[in-house]
Amino acid sequence: MYFLKDKKIPKKYKYKGESIMKKVILTAMIVVLSVFLSACSPKNNSSFFISNPTDNTITVKLDGKDYNLAPNSFEKVKLDVGNHSYEYNGSKTDFLVTVENEGGVINPTETAHILFHMVYETKDSKTNFSPRINSLLIEDVVYEGPVNIVKSKIIDNKMERVRYELDEPFPEQIRVSSGSDGNIHTKIFMPKDFINFYEEETGTKGNHETVKTVGAKTEGVETNNEGPEIVGGIPDYKTPGLNEKVQKVIELDNAYANATTASEQKKINSQFKKAWKEYVQGSMKMIEEDKALPNAHYPFQLKSIGRGVIIR
Repeated sequence: MYFLKDKKIPKKYKYKGESIMKKVILTAMIVVLSVFLSACSPKNNSSFFISNPTDNTITVKLDGKDYNLAPNSFEKVKLDVGNHSYEYNGSKTDFLVTVENEGGVINPTETAHILFHMVYETKDSKTNFSPRINSLLIEDVVYEGPVNIVKSKIIDNKMERVRYELDEPFPEQIRVSSGSDGNIHTKIFMPKDFINFYEEETGTKGNHETVKTVGAKTEGVETNNEGPEIVGGIPDYKTPGLNEKVQKVIELDNAYANATTASEQKKINSQFKKAWKEYVQGSMKMIEEDKALPNAHYPFQLKSIGRGVIIR
């Protein structure tokens, strides 16, 4: 199912059923900086949601405090930059909130949450906004559209590009700069909230309850923010100085994971940007012999830099 909200629906957006399109308001002047930034920049947020998408009451201990969550509910908490931990069902999860965090979802039951990627575009848009269409199965009921699922113990808004959180609906309209004709914004849902959203938008209220299989799991295409797996390790470059540049990038990425204050993280991030630039410049001078090496053009997986939350 592809959601678009407009009277005139381009055929390219039709996908197995009714189509609905959200509206876009064009900002006439880019100089209205606060409006432009609010539409196009990520949130700077330290709010997290402890989520319980199950049909049972659960208790989660976060940083030593107990939170009792009713079925299909969540509680909003504020977390400072630094080390944190939560305990659930006899298991403890340690994590680091970074200075770059944009909030997220603490998901102790590791239940699938749903990401819906909504297209916002102007009526005369010439841009092809086409998020990937996937199938989603909730209690054996099939939903199709620009959706993914994520089951992480902590869902990182920054990595998942979440714009609208568990307690925020999709707005009917957004503002963009005069040079833009649309955008794609992502909202995160607990499964039952997604069902309500879907049925309300499509006028199919009650359909899920009629055809569901009680107890069946939520299944779908999971997001992957780790990038391709690096097999075979870091190459031994013959290009002068390139090995050292690669190692510097890796060292700073590792150091970032152990930096527990905002000032430490900002310092390392600044050093990383410089080291990354030097690596890119060095790789552009790679000799022909090195270009044939496995992983020659991207020899590492960054685990820390750029993340809002790092799970230990």
